Amino acid sequence: MPPPTNNALAFDGNDDYVALGSPASLSNLGVSGCTLETWVNLNSTGVVNSLIRKDGDYTLAVLNGTPYVEVWNQGTGSSARTYVSGTTNLTAGRWQHLAATWNGTTLRLYLDGVDVSGTQAASPVTASSQLQLGRSVNYNQPLGGQLDELRIYNVALTQAQVQADQFSTTAAVPASQKYYANFDQGAAGGNNAGITSLTDQSGNGNTGTLNNFALTGTTSNFVRSFPTITGIAPATGGIGTSVALTGTNLTDAAGFAFNGTSTTGFATPTSDLTATVTVPTGATTGPVSVASATLAKYNGPTFTVTYPDLVVSTFMQLTPGIYNNVTITNGGGGYFSAAGQLFQVMGKMVVQPGGFFSGNGTLVTGPGSFALSRRAEMNVTTATGLSTSGPTGDIQVTGTRYFSPDATYNYSSYNSSAQITGSGLPARVNTFRNYNQNSVTFTNSLAIRNVLVYYNGTPPTRPAGITLTLLSDQDSTASIQYAGTAYPGSYIVQRYVSGDLNPGAGYRQVSAPVAGPMVSDLATAAFTPVVNPAYNTSATPGTTTPFPTVYGYDETRLATTTNNLSAFDKGFFSPAALSTVLADGRATP
Repeated sequence: MPPPTNNALAFDGNDDYVALGSPASLSNLGVSGCTLETWVNLNSTGVVNSLIRKDGDYTLAVLNGTPYVEVWNQGTGSSARTYVSGTTNLTAGRWQHLAATWNGTTLRLYLDGVDVSGTQAASPVTASSQLQLGRSVNYNQPLGGQLDELRIYNVALTQAQVQADQFSTTAAVPASQKYYANFDQGAAGGNNAGITSLTDQSGNGNTGTLNNFALTGTTSNFVRSFPTITGIAPATGGIGTSVALTGTNLTDAAGFAFNGTSTTGFATPTSDLTATVTVPTGATTGPVSVASATLAKYNGPTFTVTYPDLVVSTFMQLTPGIYNNVTITNGGGGYFSAAGQLFQVMGKMVVQPGGFFSGNGTLVTGPGSFALSRRAEMNVTTATGLSTSGPTGDIQVTGTRYFSPDATYNYSSYNSSAQITGSGLPARVNTFRNYNQNSVTFTNSLAIRNVLVYYNGTPPTRPAGITLTLLSDQDSTASIQYAGTAYPGSYIVQRYVSGDLNPGAGYRQVSAPVAGPMVSDLATAAFTPVVNPAYNTSATPGTTTPFPTVYGYDETRLATTTNNLSAFDKGFFSPAALSTVLADGRATP
């Protein structure tokens, strides 16, 4: 069996054309619906180039670079004409795929698989002619350029079917394909004077007649078409896998790519039919494509990229790359050495309880998911913090993102810029640490279950309405740690008291966890602080009205106070006013 060829037919722009007559299977398609499509490489976009012309029935042409289609929707002999021009022009000297569809109501134009249809219009024109490729019987308007893979259907293909035809020699809807010319006859650029007809590869017998072609040389003859990829082996593998390609005209290739990611170290193939390439770093599952000087890309079969799993069980620097599943276990810690590296997750990334992760300015991306488990820890290093969706924040996977309310979050900008916490930070966290030397601005209110830590730098910024709450429950009471300064602003401080141990009303001793709060700050929805300095000098404090509900304790009063209270109770005193500042570190019942 001879090796496969991939030729095109070059039209000289003067008088070359292919005559197909008026066969019944290719007539009155404007009534029933149709699809006209071809690969085309124009010599010039400054003229009218006829591609598929059957005036009075249907036309596909390029008018000064603009794709154009028209149909006579009431059939041949009628003047009822509907037409559409494209919104994107073709480029001279480049192979492009042009298709038009008509479903009896709507015309669509597709350039390289993209819908470029303009506004549909109608105006009467009477014309009657036979089907020709590369010329109009009525208006001449010859084609200067090359055609390949030309098809005519008697149904309107979908956009997906047009895209499938673009990179295949097999019809999208074989039963409805009424004409197909692959132009693979003759010898490219050779002496083809003995060839006078163009074979219909659809099997419908609509043979064309070549007219006025020189059939020698490269301007009016069968010529080399664009390179294609028709097979790959293996079809599955990881980064660095060697892949054997089969195709046509591969010595014209200028580059190969895996789903858009170009291979490195390109070398021109030495064979038209085979080439060997290596799956490049960053490649994802998708078609293997070839490009040339006159072709943006031709997509071949799909290569499925497999990715390794990554398990981090010790504290280690992470290697950039694309991974399937990433797991940071208890005691494991993963970090990057620099910002802006590639780290994609195709499956799941989970930081398990006791695990630690820091991106250091490298984003976690890819179609996978991310989960920071309870009791896990994460450094948040980008200016936009954390988000649950969209291309912002440290974690930008397009799958689900989960940030546990029982995890630890450390804010520390990788480039010392200001940060926001981001909408993805849970409303409650176990521990929040601010390591940023500039500033962190809270996006939403925050409740801390364990520790709020503030290290050297500018204090966190809280816009109006943003609150910070130190939680207290049966297991723990949150606190603040700071170095060398006090936290500014007000805080909501909780103190859990067990109802089992303290079933009735009584006193609870608390110490101000922050500097500067006043007695009035103890007010809640269920508690109103009351002070009365008369309590301090009364001989019978228990009869004081109003009776205080907030006290301090001063042990020096035990030796000087002469009221009727027990020895220990003599140390209690009422603050002088609601504006009295609570002593930092001193108990207040």
